[in-house]
Amino acid sequence: MRKRVPGALGVAIALFVVGISWFASPAAATNYVTAINCPALAGLCSVGTTTPTPGTGASVGGTAGGAQEGQFFQLTPAGGAAVTSVVAHFSDGGTETRPAAQDNLYVFPGMTTTHFVSRLDVHWNDNAVTTTSSNSSSTSSSSTSSTSSTSTTTTTTTAPPHRGPGNGPAAIRQEAVAKEGSSPDATAVRGFNRLDVAVVDAEGNVQWTREDHPTTNWTAWTNLGQPPTGGIKGNPSITSWSPDRLDIFARGTDDELWQRFSNDGGATWSVWLTPFGDDGELASSPEVSTRNQHRLNVFVVGTDGSIWERFYDGAWNHGWIHHGAPTGGISGAATAKSEPGTVAWGMSERVDLFVRGADDKLWQKFWDGSSWTAWFKPVGDQGTLASEPDVTSWEPGNLLVFIRGTNGLSYALPFGGGGWGPWVQLVLSTDTFAGGPGAASRGLDRFDVFYLKADERTYHIWQ
Repeated sequence: MRKRVPGALGVAIALFVVGISWFASPAAATNYVTAINCPALAGLCSVGTTTPTPGTGASVGGTAGGAQEGQFFQLTPAGGAAVTSVVAHFSDGGTETRPAAQDNLYVFPGMTTTHFVSRLDVHWNDNAVTTTSSNSSSTSSSSTSSTSSTSTTTTTTTAPPHRGPGNGPAAIRQEAVAKEGSSPDATAVRGFNRLDVAVVDAEGNVQWTREDHPTTNWTAWTNLGQPPTGGIKGNPSITSWSPDRLDIFARGTDDELWQRFSNDGGATWSVWLTPFGDDGELASSPEVSTRNQHRLNVFVVGTDGSIWERFYDGAWNHGWIHHGAPTGGISGAATAKSEPGTVAWGMSERVDLFVRGADDKLWQKFWDGSSWTAWFKPVGDQGTLASEPDVTSWEPGNLLVFIRGTNGLSYALPFGGGGWGPWVQLVLSTDTFAGGPGAASRGLDRFDVFYLKADERTYHIWQ
C-alpha cells in the first residue's frame, strides 16, 4: 500500500514589471540591465535596479516561479522592448549566460534550496520603439495568453498561438449527443494514431466514438448505455493500456463506481459492473490513468471532500487510499465536487494528480515511485479555473494541463525542462466552451484536447 508522506513542494509566482511604462520622444537605441532578485527557491522574486533608468516607454513584464522541479522566468516585453540576453547568478556562486529566447521563456531545471537562481540580469534594449508622444500614457500588462501595449492613440496586441485546425476547433461529429454542460474524456496509446472519446448524453448514457487517423474518420457514436441502477452522474472517464484495451469508469445514480471494458478495441464490451461492490460512496465523477498494461489508478472525491484512490496491478488493491485535499478543499457542492485530473509519465512509476481547489486555483500532488508529495500549487495563484482540469503527457518529464477559463476560453499550462511555463490560450478568443476538457497524447510533441460548445457537440483541438 502506498504511504502518504508530509513535506510540501512549494511554488511561488511573482509578477514583475521592468522599466517605466510611459511614452516619450524617440531616441537612439539604449541598452538596459534589470536585476530580478529571488531570495529563495520558492520565494517571491522582486525587481531590483535598472541601469540606466529607462525613459523610452519600453518595459518588460512577466512571471517567475520556483520549485524543486526548477525555476522559470517568463518575460513579456512591451512598448518596443527587446530582450537580448539573460545572465543567471546562482546562490552558491557561478553564472550562466543565455541568448535571447524566441518565446522569452527561461527555464532552469534541477534547482535545489541551496542551488537556485538568486538573481537574473535581464539585458534588453529599446531598439524597436517607434511610437512618439510627449503627453500620452501607456499601460503594460502580463497575461496568460497575450502581451498588450496600449496608449491613448495606438493599440498593439500579440495574438495567442493557434492550435489545431487553422484558426479554431473542429466538431468531431455533427450529432449533438452530449449532455449540456458536461465534459468529454479522451484516451490514446502512445505511438498509435487512434483516439477514443466518451461523453454522457442527456439520458445518462455513455456515448463513445473513435478515430484511427488517417485510415478511419470519427465513427458514429456508439451508445454504451448506463448502469442497471440508472443513468450516470457527471462525466465518464476513459483510458487504454494497450491498442485493444479500453476501460470506462463512471459514477452511477447510486453514487457507486461503475466500470465497463473492452478487450478488442470496442468491438464488444463487458456489462456494466461495480469493481468494488458497494465499497465507497462518490461525491464526484471518477478519473483514471494507466502506467502500463494491466495497471490502472482511479481517483474520486469522497463524501468527506477528500481524494481517494484504488489501483489495479493485475488485481485491485484492498480498500481506498486517502489523499486528503488542498487547503480550503475542492471546488463544488458537497455532493457534486469537481473531479480530479490524472496522468502517468509513459511507463514510469510517476503519477500526477491535479484538482480545482475551492479557491479556483490549480493544485497538484504526485507519486514518484515511492511516496506521494503533499498538495501544492504548481504555479501559485496564477490563473483562475472555471472547470475541472485534465492533463496529458507525451514523454517523461513533460505535462500539459488543460482548463476552461472564466472567460470560457481554453488554456494549457505546460511543464517541461524542469519548470512550469505560463498559461497559454488555445485557438481564437471567439471560441468559447462549456464544461471541462478531455485530453490525450498520441506521441512526441502531440496533444489532443476536447471540449463541448453550447450546441452540445464535441470539438477537437490538436497539435
